[in-house]
Amino acid sequence: MTGGRSNTMLSDKGEKCMNGNFLRILLAMLVFIGVSDVSFLSAETYEWTDSDGSIHFSDTPPSSGKHPIVQRDDTTVTPSTPSKRSSRTSSTVTKQLSNEQLPKLFTPDTSNPAVAAFVAWHATVINGDFASFRALMPVMPNISNNMVKKMFDQIHLTAPKSTKITEPKQNDRDTIEFTSVGCNGNRPVVSVVYVRKIDEIWRVAGSGWGPSWNSKISEIVKCP
Repeated sequence: MTGGRSNTMLSDKGEKCMNGNFLRILLAMLVFIGVSDVSFLSAETYEWTDSDGSIHFSDTPPSSGKHPIVQRDDTTVTPSTPSKRSSRTSSTVTKQLSNEQLPKLFTPDTSNPAVAAFVAWHATVINGDFASFRALMPVMPNISNNMVKKMFDQIHLTAPKSTKITEPKQNDRDTIEFTSVGCNGNRPVVSVVYVRKIDEIWRVAGSGWGPSWNSKISEIVKCP
């Protein structure tokens, strides 16, 4: 993420941009769950509405737009490598879904407890079950319930009804990571997923679904 930009995951007018608060919560979860290579985000976030009525989140004040609303979050993410500007989420998606090699996709195998936790987490998103969703995410006491609910609402809007995943991999911090791929309407969408067992409970941190960087993804994901 580059400071000062509003990073649009879905390009249609009227759909919300997923940046700012959304990414702050996600990156806080990734630091907590054991993913070290994430970018630093400041503690201020601005929520504003542009002239088309689209809602945006960004880490600098809006230069234009109507009814700007400044929101301050007292949570500061402090990752182990704050000097790096690129997020683990972006680098992982780019690596797994690069144009050079299309990934193999698998039906989620619930005999794998980490994947089973993801399947349960995905079900909470599809069913709009916020309480169960929060119970499966990493415990982040300094992040308000309202901010988490906004993130949940965004994920709910973009989530595919069914999904396949890349092969789960375990990193050097005992976190399981893979990419979830599915269809939102007639377009392929992807999400990077991290799962880790914390205090005997499998916790899930997902990026939310958005368009793939891979122009060939439609070759393996057939959307109506």
